[in-house]
Amino acid sequence: MKKVKLEKHQKLRHPSSVGKGREYFENKKKIQPVKLPDFVKKINTVKVKTLKPSYLVSEIIAKVATPQIYGEKLVKPAMIACANEVLGKDAAPTLSTIPLSNNTITRRQDEMSNFAEEKIVEILQKKKFFFP
Repeated sequence: MKKVKLEKHQKLRHPSSVGKGREYFENKKKIQPVKLPDFVKKINTVKVKTLKPSYLVSEIIAKVATPQIYGEKLVKPAMIACANEVLGKDAAPTLSTIPLSNNTITRRQDEMSNFAEEKIVEILQKKKFFFP
């Protein structure tokens, strides 16, 4: 922002801090930690809650060896329908936020296979093989 606009903003929005020095704002920053708005906290908790189910569905789709598109086209609508019947209408919005698109499932399956491969290689490197 330009200096003139900053000064105008300070006079209009924060008149109590006009004329204060740099030290005032540095101390204020140290004293008051930055607070996240509530909606950001809710979004983050929803993302954390829906991450594990996304991996679980991706694993099931990989084990059954079906196309990844089934996650979005079949599994997600089935989960939402079951949740509406068993748990009520309140559970459906949470379930609808679970990422089950074709690209997401493919990426999750790749991550899981890479992780498994790394673990197997790590275990095999620790073992001592004796070849005749």
